[in-house]
This record gives sequence, structure tokens and C-alpha cells, in this order.
Amino acid sequence: MIFLLIYPPPPKLNPEISAALLKQNLTTESSQCEVQNQLGKGICALGKGITNILNNIDKIPDDLKNDLLTNLLDSGRMLTNLFHRVSVTRKNLIVPLLKNMREVADKSTPSEYLFGADLSDKLKSFENIETVSKELKIPSSAAKGSLLYRKPNKGGKVQLRTYKQNDPSTTRSFKLAETGSSLGGGRTGQKSTHKKLPLGELEGCSMEKQGEKETQGLNVSSYAGRLNQFYEWWLTITSNPTILGWLKGYSLPFVELPVQARPLVSRKFSIKIPTSTNDLRRDNFNLEIFTDASLTGWGAFCQEKTAHGWWTASDTDKHINYLELQAIYYGLKCFASDLSNCYILIRTDNTTALSYIMGSIKFPKLNSLTRRIWKWCETKNIWIFASYIPSIDNWQADQASRTLRTETEWALNIDIFKEITNHFGMSDIDLFASIHNHKCKRYISWITDPEAETIDAFTVFW
Repeated sequence: MIFLLIYPPPPKLNPEISAALLKQNLTTESSQCEVQNQLGKGICALGKGITNILNNIDKIPDDLKNDLLTNLLDSGRMLTNLFHRVSVTRKNLIVPLLKNMREVADKSTPSEYLFGADLSDKLKSFENIETVSKELKIPSSAAKGSLLYRKPNKGGKVQLRTYKQNDPSTTRSFKLAETGSSLGGGRTGQKSTHKKLPLGELEGCSMEKQGEKETQGLNVSSYAGRLNQFYEWWLTITSNPTILGWLKGYSLPFVELPVQARPLVSRKFSIKIPTSTNDLRRDNFNLEIFTDASLTGWGAFCQEKTAHGWWTASDTDKHINYLELQAIYYGLKCFASDLSNCYILIRTDNTTALSYIMGSIKFPKLNSLTRRIWKWCETKNIWIFASYIPSIDNWQADQASRTLRTETEWALNIDIFKEITNHFGMSDIDLFASIHNHKCKRYISWITDPEAETIDAFTVFW
């Protein structure tokens, strides 16, 4: 039949792609392929019916003929479009799971195979291009430009300059380069000499003036040189017994009594100091949670139980470090929501998430999410400690994070939901929902969910 050639069986999965997927991913792909296969058979059956009508077109009344052909052709268009959408969906579910060949696979066009019959050739070309580009790339050492600062002159003088931020016209400077001898010759290696300044010349130690306007900059050379002249007078004052006798017993009056001299308000605090303890580390944890995140979802593993979920479209635009912290947050809510007054060990293979849990505050978004995690723990008096685990040992959480999205999650149209609530009133709880599609603040999920009140609505009395 003509339609069997136009609508062949669904595109087969490329062997290169099949070898890179996990068993559970292949299971989901197989079920999608079976749905597409049944859809293709339906298209072929519809095409056969249209062919029979066209072969006997003269025997059918005009009015009936037009209605039949219009409806059947519209059905054919919708089914063929759906057939194409299933192929696109299969690709979209698989591409995020690929690593090195993600770019090539995303640009491929389905044919006999889902990612094209020439995928192997494209991968080889892509690898060759990468190899050649690495050889042509300028070495990092050669690409380095000149230093952004001047190297010091080992045999020269030192001159320090300070500038106002974003104001290159400002030329305030410390004129150290002009006064080597007055500062004691420390830069030239000469022995320091001190010249005693007559008391009559002390009045000359004032700020320099340029014309009638005082200079804005601090002329260090001028002040440092003149202060140097007081050195001999300072020695005379501090070694004179008469002056030292005058100063003996003199004390500065305090405006208020120093803290160190005040009596203790309560002695309970001082009594408990020798026996007070605050452990910095605890080796006995009440719970150990393994978490991980991928570009498609998050996963957590604890006491032979797993929990997982998928990211929304807005989540996928966020950095992987943010998603790793979000996975820790969801893991705690799934496995520690009923706990309090305990210690929990978080195992993660992301060092950035580990650092933020343990106190890093560099990036505002990551810091904000970490604060939410700690505030949630604070309300339950839970102390968490993050520890690194290699990715190869964190396979349970990693596998859960790569679980493909199921096609059984449906949501009621928001406009229809508003019409229902306007007529009957707002419901107290959503019995069949998830973190992404619940319509009420309280909801029940069908799998482990970080925000759900409980799991499986059929086990709850309602």
C-alpha cells in the first residue's frame, strides 16, 4: 500500500545512542517507540480507508463525499503531526542525557533512525574538528599579555601613588621618591642620621601652600622629614628624671568604669564555664542522605529508599551548583520532614554545594538558597553536616536524578480551575498532584515529594 511506504514504522534508536543510555532510559524509550508504532498503524489504516473511498468516488453522493473526505483528511493531518511530535519528544528526552555527542545529536534529523542514518559520520567529523581546533588554539602562555602593574626597579627609588576610584585625573601622591636622606636613607642603604631642629624653627612645620590654596594631598616627605628632627628632643624628654617624676602617678580619668573592672551581674555564668561544652564535630549522625542533580532532575537516597523529581523549564536555566543545593533541600524535606533535634550527614559529589552548606557566602543566589535550607533545619533543631563523596560511589542518587519524566502527569487547565473554584469555592487539599502542578497549598503526591503532606491519596481517608 502507498501509505505503508509514506508512514513506515517509527524511527529506530541509533546503536551509538542506545549504548550510552541506562537500562531504565531504554525502557522508557521502548514504551515511547511502541506508542509511535501503534500510531503509525492507525495512520496506515486511515490511509487505506481514504484510498477505498477515492476508488469508489463515483458511487458516493457529493454531500456525503465532501464530508467524509474533509473529516478523514483532517484526522490524517492530526495523526501525522502527532506521529512527528512523538519523534521530537523521544529526541528531547534522550538528548539531555548525552554528554560528548549532545550537540551533534540535537541537530540531527530523524529518518530511518531517530538521530539520522549518518550519525556515526557526523560524530567522527565532530571529533576531528575538535582535535584540529585544539592543535590550532593559541597556547595559554603565549596568549598572556603584559602585566597590569609595573615591576619594581630593584636599584631605583620607591614612589607610591593613590588614585580616586574611576577618576584617572586625580594625582594625589606620596612624595617619597624625593626625600631619601630625610627619612634616614633606608632605601639607599646609608646610615640614618638625625639632625636636631632648633626650637625656634618648629613653627615652620606646617602644611605646604601653593600660592594661597593649601595642597589637598598629604606631602609625606615634608612631614616625615620634619618629624625626624624631633627625634633628639624625644630622647631628651623621655630620659629626663624631673619630667618623668612629674608624670609619675598621673592617670587619665575614665568617663565610665571599664568593662574589665565591673562586677559580674550573675555568677552563674562564671560557675558554668569550666563544665560548658559545645561540640564542633559529631561522628554519630541520626541520618545519612545522599543527593545528586543532573540537567533533567534531582535524586536522593536514604536507608534503601530513593526520591526523585524533575526540573521545571525555569529550573533548567539555573547553574548546576544551584541545582545541587536544591537537590539537598529536597532530599532533606523528603527524608527528614518528620525529624527534629538530630544530626544529619549530607553526602554530595559537588564541592561547591558542600562549601555553601558549611558556610561559604560568595554568590548571593547560592547563599540565599543555603539560608533557606538552614532556616528550615533551624525550625526543627536539625544540625546538618555536608561531606564529599566521589561520583562513582554516589550512584544511587545519580541514577535517581537521571530518571526520565513520565507521561502520566496531567494538570487541570488553570482557567477551568478558576471557574470551578468561583462556583464551588476553594478546596482544602489537592489529592492528586505534585510539586509542579498542585493547585492547593496542601496536596498529596503519588510518589515521594518534598512538599507533599503524604503519599498515595487512596491510602488516606477522604
